[in-house]
Amino acid sequence: MNARLPADLAAAVSLGGEMGRRFAEYDWDAHPLGSPSGWSSAMRAAVQPAVRSRGRGRLSGELSG
Repeated sequence: MNARLPADLAAAVSLGGEMGRRFAEYDWDAHPLGSPSGWSSAMRAAVQPAVRSRGRGRLSGELSG
C-alpha cells in the first residue's frame, strides 16, 4: 500500500477490494490532481466511498459507450 496516503484514505483502501488496491498502487504524483496527501478533506471524503466499495460499478446511458 502507498505509505503516503493520508490516514483516512489508507483506512478506506484497506476496506476496499480491487478498487482500493488500484487506488493505492496508482502513481498519483503523475496525475494532474497530484498526491492524495495534498487533497482537501472534502476531496478525500468524496473519494472514500468508491475506494472502499467491494461492489461492482455500472455505467449507463452515454457513459456506457
